[in-house]
Formats: sequence, structure tokens, C-alpha cells
Amino acid sequence: MRRCLSATSQLSSRALRRSFASSTALARSDDDAAWHAAQACRLVLVSTDPAEKAAALGVELGEDLEQVAVRSHAALNVSGAPSQVLDTAPARPEKPELVYGPFQRGNHSLPQYLLHSLAHIELNAVDIYAHTVAAWGPGGPKHEAGGGSALPPQLWLDLARVAQDEARHYFMLERRMRAIGSFYGAMPAHRALWSHAEDTNNDLMGRLAVIPMVQEAHALDSGPRIDERLRSCNDHASADVVAQIVQEEVDHVSVGLRCFQTASAAQGLDPVEAFHGRVRQYVPRLLPGPFNEALRSLAGMGPEYYKPLQSPPRRHPDKPRQRKQPKQPRRKPDAADA
Repeated sequence: MRRCLSATSQLSSRALRRSFASSTALARSDDDAAWHAAQACRLVLVSTDPAEKAAALGVELGEDLEQVAVRSHAALNVSGAPSQVLDTAPARPEKPELVYGPFQRGNHSLPQYLLHSLAHIELNAVDIYAHTVAAWGPGGPKHEAGGGSALPPQLWLDLARVAQDEARHYFMLERRMRAIGSFYGAMPAHRALWSHAEDTNNDLMGRLAVIPMVQEAHALDSGPRIDERLRSCNDHASADVVAQIVQEEVDHVSVGLRCFQTASAAQGLDPVEAFHGRVRQYVPRLLPGPFNEALRSLAGMGPEYYKPLQSPPRRHPDKPRQRKQPKQPRRKPDAADA
């Protein structure tokens, strides 16, 4: 994969511009645009550096997704076979070190730690959405057999634009991290995020349920709390970045919900019941509250989707655990008890 990336990196911006100029006729319809977007997303998966992932989606150039799709078409000859790209984990930078379980933030400040965690989530989201569009979107190996054809081209374009947003969010956070003396890769990050994509690798509806409708919706719940924590540290600039990202995540949940509803209708399923089934299958601990009902409502997600799935409340961290008193051994009766 790295050899593929190296060849990709050698494509000059001039060559890409020539490719775009000679191929603009290819993306005249939503069908063509969605097909090219899926190919651009495949290029994301073989790009190691976050900047190259963003460039594959045209984020730094500020291009429209149709333009990006055609522009990146020139790089497809060096991006690897579709099955090879989609059956392996996406290319990632050497840092951060990926670990399971909790880790200490060490000498890093709370804002640095929070922004680093969010940047890691956003970069994983870029790869997961890119993988979803590349695998199930038009031209993908799972488009027909895996149910991807149930979604119209416009929804595949919407999902690819979500990947664009996630890449832009990553760089918003990365720039802010550097402004406060840190960078992405300065501390460990959680390995488990990509596992959600692996778990749903053969289930499009499961992917749509777990990523936009569970994970992104949870960001609507937790994001305002992170905003408050940053402001309590007097880091209002970082809090403003997080607040903007949270507002834009509302649309991501909305896109995922529309896709899930469309896929459910194609199979004659009730979307709420289908969502509950997928969550119970892939998210054993169910959904932690409290829920931000206002933002979820803006995304079109009513409480019937998530309230029946709320997980039991956890013990408050400030409340000491009640320990059971050991049972006293029963005393044998003696003569005095007679």
C-alpha cells in the first residue's frame, strides 16, 4: 500500500489539472458523479498522510466533489485493485501509537488531550465514510450484491461529502492543536475506532446504523459538554472550533438517517425496528445518555429511535461504591444458649 501511495504522490498538481480539463464531460450526471466519487474515496484508503487523504477529496483545494472525482480519476491506475484496497485496513500515519483501553495524557494539557482525541475520531471517520462509499457505492464490489444499489446516486454523493467534511474537521482541529503547542500523533490514540467498520464490513445497514446514527449522533450529545470543558479551561478558541464541528455533525446524522430509511424501505422494513435490531447486534452496551434531543431533532432523528435503546445509568464517578459487608460466621450454640 505504501508503494501505491508513493506512486500516487508523484502525480503533480499540473497533471491532475490536465486530467480534470480533459475529463470534465465524465461527471455530467449524478450517476457519473457518484461513480467518480467512489473512486476518489478508494484513493483516500491508500493514502497514508492525512493531507493526502484530504487532497484526494479536494478539501485543501476547495473543489466541488464532482471536480474532485474527475481530478482524482487520473490516480486510480496506481491506487491498487478494489478488493485489495477494501479488504485491508486503510493506510495510516506512523503516529499516533494505537492502543486498546484507557491511557494517561501525561504532561499534555486537557485542551491538547481533548482536541487530539477529537482529531483521531475525525480521521477515522474520513476512512470509514470513504470505505463505505468505495465498497457499496456505484462501481463498488458490494454495490449490487451488498445492497448498495438501494441508495440513489445523490445519497452516495451526500455520504462522500460527509467524508469531505470529516477531513476538513480534522484539519480544523490539527491547526488548533498546533496553536496550543501540540500536534496529531503527540500522544497515543484508541485502536478500537476502526473496529466498528470491521464489524459491519458485510452489512451496509449495520454500517449506516453504527456510524452516522450511533457514533455521530453521540457526538451531538457529548460535543456541547466538551465545549464547556474547554471554556472552563479558558480556551475559547478551541471551544469555538468544537462548537462549529458539532453543528455540522447534525447534517451527517441527517444524511445517515435518510440513507438508512431508504435502505430499509427497499427491503420492506420499518426503519425504527431495523435500527433497533442493528444496534442490539453491533452495540452490546446500547446507547449512553443523556441525549441532546434538540440537536437530534434537527437531524430528523426522533426519540423513538434512541430512547428505547438507552443503556442503564452508570455509577456516578463521585459516589463511592457500596461494598457488601462480609457475612459473619454463624456461632454454634453452646450450653449458655440452652
